[in-house]
Amino acid sequence: AYRATGDVRYAAEVIAQMTSWLDQCPVGCGMNWRSPLELAIRLINWTWAIDLIRDSGCLTPVFSRRLLEAVHLQIWDVSRKFSRGSSANNHVIGEAAGVFVAACYFNRLARASEWRDASARILCREIERQTHDDGGTKEQAMAYHLFVLQLHLVAGLSGRALGCDLPAPFWRRLELMTDFAARMSEGGPLPAYGDADDGYVLNLGRDGGDLAGSLSTGAILWDRVDFKTLGRGFEEPTRWLLGAGAPDRFAALTASPRRPMASAAFEDSGYFLLQSGTAGPSSGVSVVVDCGPLGFTSIAAHGHADALSVHVRAFGCEVFVDPGTYDYFTFPEWREYLRSTRAHNTVTVDGRDQSEQLGLFLWGARAAARCLAWEPLPDGGRVTGEHDGYRRLADPVTHRRTVSLTGEPPVLRLRDDIEMGAAHDIELFFHLAPDCQVAPATDGWTIQFGAHAARLRLDARLDWTVARGQERPIAGWVSRGYHDRQPAPTIRGACRTDQSLVVETTVEFIAGPAPASA
Repeated sequence: AYRATGDVRYAAEVIAQMTSWLDQCPVGCGMNWRSPLELAIRLINWTWAIDLIRDSGCLTPVFSRRLLEAVHLQIWDVSRKFSRGSSANNHVIGEAAGVFVAACYFNRLARASEWRDASARILCREIERQTHDDGGTKEQAMAYHLFVLQLHLVAGLSGRALGCDLPAPFWRRLELMTDFAARMSEGGPLPAYGDADDGYVLNLGRDGGDLAGSLSTGAILWDRVDFKTLGRGFEEPTRWLLGAGAPDRFAALTASPRRPMASAAFEDSGYFLLQSGTAGPSSGVSVVVDCGPLGFTSIAAHGHADALSVHVRAFGCEVFVDPGTYDYFTFPEWREYLRSTRAHNTVTVDGRDQSEQLGLFLWGARAAARCLAWEPLPDGGRVTGEHDGYRRLADPVTHRRTVSLTGEPPVLRLRDDIEMGAAHDIELFFHLAPDCQVAPATDGWTIQFGAHAARLRLDARLDWTVARGQERPIAGWVSRGYHDRQPAPTIRGACRTDQSLVVETTVEFIAGPAPASA
């Protein structure tokens, strides 16, 4: 606000807020010093705040000395606690980003060059180590993909502005990360697979985790017209990140007409996109099929037991969704449910999870999923995958799923092959977006979403029910933010069988309301 208006009252308030914090949070005391990641994010925000008010006249010698001492101690504290081993996930990236930004900016601090070089090495190492070659995060969590993307972007651009540019391989991998998220967004809202906690790095005019700001910035950084086309236009964060000339540079990129969505395989990440129609708010169907690993390192902290789950968007609206995260620590029953297999659009056997939950961020036996066949088509395609998560049962069970999207209007077909040798309880779940309305029809269900509809044809051998906002047991909920949840329809089919089973599901999409006869 100060930089935009020149009103010194805003700059004075920055000093007042920081002074208050320094008064109340002595070094090493309290929750504000517990997490190195939190110290690092604070360092980034302090650095940007000070830079934005640097010419205001509010930075007195007394405050500046106190600030430098606090910055020095926080860099020192983070640097001696860099996350290691199985915990070295997004935390170590955030820690290194905070140290790098602060050490580049406050470059006359003792050891500043040592801290800058060490943190730069970590950033360059971890962007390769924690990202698949196709650009997706190895944490298998879209919210953390966006979080890490912003950490790298802010660190890289801050270093570049301060004469401490990171090497070309770093920027190439960062472009791949942006491209991955952009492709995932072609069909509508990003699929919310894996954990999310609303974390962000800097709020420069949009919520920190918002993809549109990264697309706007990435369009200019890498001369990517497709990023501009997929975004909402020029975004305010880009102005703060790239400077006064950013709007003109963005305008000089000639946005192309929205092109047909193409199916795509992110084989390293394990995600397959089946797409038909044109990218945009009112056209096309996009299906994400999950054949990926559970998560990153031995603990897979932010992964969910969602092998072979599907996420479906039609005409720009969400239809089948991942119900989200909701909570980490306060409500363990919700944490367990929203990580579980039954909270995803896939099959459960005997009420068990595909992977074994051992703690809030810990897994035991882990399902290994893999793609068996991949066939992209101009109007969709087909993918077949399987996982071994239920091979650990006394009578081993294999779940294999084939997903196809074909035709105009598009038709989605799921074939679930469940191979067994003894009796088992089988359940199949479809979690719908909160604004979807579900009604029984002759041979299945009609789903109304926005101005559009779909016919869901189900296997009559299963007993089908719908839950919405149920708490005992938990069913029929979607979380779109931390400690926020909404009732939403969940369709569940169940049966008990002692023979291998093939379950077929068909979804016919209708642009516009469902016919009255339905």
